Amino acid sequence: MSLTEKELLERDTKRKIGEELLAAIVDVKAGRQGPCIVWP
Repeated sequence: MSLTEKELLERDTKRKIGEELLAAIVDVKAGRQGPCIVWP
C-alpha cells in the first residue's frame, strides 16, 4: 500500500538524513554492503 503525498511529507520531515548517510558510510567501510548487481 503506497503512502499519500501528505504521509510521505510527514515521514520525510522526521528523517535525519545526516545520521542515515553517516551510518551508511560506516557500514560500507566495515564491509556490510548490500548485494552488488552487475548488468551485462
